[in-house]
Amino acid sequence: MKKCTKCGEEKPATLEYFPGRKDSKDGFRNKCKICTNEYHRDYDKLNSYKYVAYRKKYEKENKNNIAIRKKKWRIANKTKIAEYKKNRRKTNPEPFRRSSRKRRALVRQNGYEFYTEAQVFETYGTNCTWCDMPIDFNAPRAASQPGWRSGLQFDHFISTSNGGPDTLENIRPTHGWCNNARRNNDVEVIK
Repeated sequence: MKKCTKCGEEKPATLEYFPGRKDSKDGFRNKCKICTNEYHRDYDKLNSYKYVAYRKKYEKENKNNIAIRKKKWRIANKTKIAEYKKNRRKTNPEPFRRSSRKRRALVRQNGYEFYTEAQVFETYGTNCTWCDMPIDFNAPRAASQPGWRSGLQFDHFISTSNGGPDTLENIRPTHGWCNNARRNNDVEVIK
């Protein structure tokens, strides 16, 4: 039996109750495992606050130096950053395509609901809502690239600028050209 120096309880002198220590006489620490764990938890908590305060102070004092170092690192690792972004977009494209629609709806407080492109196609099909012609999924989506007119874009049935939410019920698959020609529900596409 061994007595803990912290809590004063007497417990069996085994590794189940006392942490091991090679340089002690009996091979165990003086504090039991429960008291040792409490000490370490309190010590870590106290020092984490000290570290955060130190880090904030350091960042405040060296703001310019940190910015310069970050800028140098970004310049030196341009290809690495570009490759990382490209791979991230390839492996997980949904958040990137959805982000601007979500942001616009949230800024205007119109409402937002998570949906995937697959859900939109399952609900409304793969033809353009306005001209009922098939959409070319290999065509680019951005209007700056050639061939974008027949490419996929998503149109809000009630546009976000007119108070429409970004939900599955309010979104439709369209051609890029049909989406641009419709303009905030004011112009109808001629078939």
